Amino acid sequence: MKLSSLYGSAFGRAFFLMSLLPAGVQAAQTLQFEKVFNSKAEPLRLYYEVEYQSGGKQHQLKVWRYGSEKLKKITDDAIETIVSKPRNDQEWKMVVLDLQRKIRTDVDRTNLIRIGVFFDWFSLSHGLRKPGGDYLLEKQVTGHPENISGFSCQWYQLKDATGQVSQICWSQRYHLPVQINDASNAVVWRVTTARENINEKKDFLFQDKGFIHHSANEDISAD
Repeated sequence: MKLSSLYGSAFGRAFFLMSLLPAGVQAAQTLQFEKVFNSKAEPLRLYYEVEYQSGGKQHQLKVWRYGSEKLKKITDDAIETIVSKPRNDQEWKMVVLDLQRKIRTDVDRTNLIRIGVFFDWFSLSHGLRKPGGDYLLEKQVTGHPENISGFSCQWYQLKDATGQVSQICWSQRYHLPVQINDASNAVVWRVTTARENINEKKDFLFQDKGFIHHSANEDISAD
């Protein structure tokens, strides 16, 4: 499979879905993105489920997160993504499984950067992309409930350089955006379930028996 055809595969669809995560842009404005939204003192073991909107359709996401070392995501029970990273290392390896077409694609962070795909561990595992330009981030103290589906959270408004506005209710317990609303106050992301009792060995196993194996690393290196 050539690089030009990757984006018609599960690999490409997985990154398309990731690219839909809300993005901020950085500047010396009211609040700093990385100080408000961070992984400090977050639960070591976490499982959560999300309902989110994209292209007029509702999607389901299941996420298993073990610190900054292991991550598994299943989107619409169709695409399974497994990411592993050595402790205190920036490099990670990803396996994308197309559960319907039975195709396994392997790729490393370095090779994704080579083709212009930039995702860090935080954005992959927390549902928010780190900022990369000018923005205005403000704490909201009125106008929104602070308990979403049983989760306590604090609302923030994020406005980027293009004028796009997102309302983000951030959980300090789970270090997650419990809910994200767009400028019209429509819900585009909502956590429906969260628990802290995952098994870091069993829960990250995956089944690829009978799958076609494909190395995106080889395709990228060859181009």
